[in-house]
Formats: sequence, C-alpha cells, structure tokens
Amino acid sequence: MPPTQKTTRREIRRICRTAQEVWTTGTGAVVTGSADNLARSIGGMLSTWMATWGTEQQRAHRARVLKDLRRLLVTWVAPRVKGGRCRRAPQVSAVLMVTNAASVLYETFIGKKRTCDGLWSKYLPPEVQARTVRGPGYGSGIQEFISEVWKNALSQHDAEGLLYVIVSRMHQKWYVGMVEKWRKVAGRTDELPAGVERQSEHYEGMADPKAPRLGSGAKYTLWKPYELWDQCMFPVHRDTIPRIEKLEQYVIATDQPPANRRGKRMREEKDPWREEFRKRLQQQRPPRWQRK
Repeated sequence: MPPTQKTTRREIRRICRTAQEVWTTGTGAVVTGSADNLARSIGGMLSTWMATWGTEQQRAHRARVLKDLRRLLVTWVAPRVKGGRCRRAPQVSAVLMVTNAASVLYETFIGKKRTCDGLWSKYLPPEVQARTVRGPGYGSGIQEFISEVWKNALSQHDAEGLLYVIVSRMHQKWYVGMVEKWRKVAGRTDELPAGVERQSEHYEGMADPKAPRLGSGAKYTLWKPYELWDQCMFPVHRDTIPRIEKLEQYVIATDQPPANRRGKRMREEKDPWREEFRKRLQQQRPPRWQRK
C-alpha cells in the first residue's frame, strides 16, 4: 500500500478558498473565512432556491453549481492513487457532506420523482421531505436541516449515533448505514469524527472495491460504473445508538435498499432465530410498488 501523505494546513486553506470562489462565481454570494461560513451560505441559498420553482434555466444553473462544487471537493478528498486513502480534513469533508445533501435535495426537488425517492426521503424530517418531494407550498426547514448536516458531520455526542444514506440521481441503488461518535483510522493515534470518516471509507471503497481493508466490496462494485461524485452521502437522523441500530435494521428489512441487500452482511446471520426471521421476511410478498 502506498505511504500515507499528510495533508497540510496550506492545502486545506487552498481548497477552502477554491470552493468559496466556485460558489461565489456560480451564485454571486460572497463567502470568506472558515468552512462553516460556506456551509451556512449553501443552506441559506438552498432554502431560497427551494422556496419557488424558478425558471428552467435557473434550475439547471443551480443544479450545475452544486454539482461543480461537489465534484471539486470529491476530487480533492478522494484517494490520489489506487488503494490509497482519502485526505483527512474533517471540515472540508463536512462541507462535502453538506454539498451532497444540498445537491440531492435540490435535484430531487426539480427532477422527475423516482420510486426510490419515496423510500429514502421518508427518513428526512417530515417538513423537509414535503418540500423536497412535493415542491413549494409544502413543508419547510431546509436551512435548518443543512445546519444539522454540518453539525452531525462533526458530531461529538458520546451516546448518539447517526443514520445516513447514500443516494444518487444516476441510479436507484440507495444505501443506508449508521455511525457512532468517533472512528479509529489505521496509522493514526487519534480519532476522527465518525460521520466524515465513514464518508472517506465509502469513497475509498468506491475508488478501489477490491481493497482488502474494506471487507466486502459488493456495494462498491454496484457503483463502479459511476463517478465518485455521483454518490452522495449525508446524515438524515440522529438519536441514541440503540435506536439508530434498530432503525437501520428496520430500513434494511422493510425498504430493502439493493446496495444493502447485496453489499452488506447482516448481523442476524450469526443468530439462528434472527436468521430464520430474516428468511421469512424474504419470502413475504414485496410492497405493492415492486409487484409486477
């Protein structure tokens, strides 16, 4: 495996300035200072954009600005060589997570609704789901949700966990997972916030599905035909760790995200009773929208 190169503060400042310039050029909103200023600006602008439909040209331009910013950040964070690791810069990764959330919400808001949009979006706050899926005149809370994404990405709550999704507008194979507070990184003595570190692990898996340290790469193989920036990870719910664990199991058992079913080994397989219950669920009739 290639040696890990340390990400310097100068590189972090440079990418933050570049991201701010891309955002300012695309939206006209002048942003300076730390990364959280950019995250706040994205939340406020997204809330304004989703308050009305706007013209077709405006919608296309806004979606393109978010995608350009997402591509810039993913390209910088992603491994520089095959089998390498992502750059570890928690605040930059948190801005990327905010951009992921903003992109998915806005592209779902303006785009044609798909079957999977009714599944993953129901784990958003109800008012955010209403605005995202039904449009202006329904729901609200977009700016508050983006602020929560920023806080949760850098969460330091000992007894709480996060339920997150990975969604793409390029396909319907969405994924759900959970993280706790901190996450260990091989080769480091410290710990990093679990939200942004889990995001880095997913990007490493997408870049190299066969990397042995990542275990099963089936879900990454599903996403291999697409670009890294096509997969958007962001947290949708925070609660106590036991509740988040149960919610994750519920989502997998009921909504059956294809990436989870094919790319994740369920814990119940080591428990005979739970394994029998899991198989029984598989034999049940699928939801009406899946029936032919």
